[in-house]
Amino acid sequence: MQPIAHDNVPAVRAALLSPALNVKTRSRLQSSGRAGSVREESRRTPGLAIRRGSARLLPLMESETGMDRVRSQRERAQMGSANRLKLGLFGANCSSGRAVTMVPERWSGSWPDCVALAKMADEAGIEFMLPIGRWKGYGGVTDYQGETFETVTWAAGLLASTQRLVVFGTVHAPLIAPLIAAKEFVTADHIGEGRFGLNLVCGWNE
Repeated sequence: MQPIAHDNVPAVRAALLSPALNVKTRSRLQSSGRAGSVREESRRTPGLAIRRGSARLLPLMESETGMDRVRSQRERAQMGSANRLKLGLFGANCSSGRAVTMVPERWSGSWPDCVALAKMADEAGIEFMLPIGRWKGYGGVTDYQGETFETVTWAAGLLASTQRLVVFGTVHAPLIAPLIAAKEFVTADHIGEGRFGLNLVCGWNE
């Protein structure tokens, strides 16, 4: 490898970002730059950072830059659609859905029906599906919403069955340990490749 001049910061930066660079060489380059030049270059280059107390030029992963986080948040808010008005389906994880009725053809809320509905919504350009967090039904003849799916695992299954649809999980904050919840959310988001959404609520009814 050819020597790199201390004041040639762009060359140092390019070398540091090279995937073929071994650890020993990378360490030597990081400690060889001039503090002023390194700081100036880091200001011009969003993908670089300076470790506090040193003049080391450290490459950041693209997903770690501030602009990339802003871009990612904007894309999530858009839900993969340029439509300013987002349309979604609410309550499909519950028996009877949102219709309080005794008609025989009322929504079953079964898993095959949920998957079929999600695929139809995905193909039709519907942006999202939002479930209801329930722990028991209303009783009576039909026991309205008496059968429901837990929402995060429900979302993970639908995300695996669709391509564009954003699927939310509805979580009652007082009932689930934050560490477990975070693990579940990240897992669902990996399955959906960034299409998982979170509906955080305080509780329901009783």
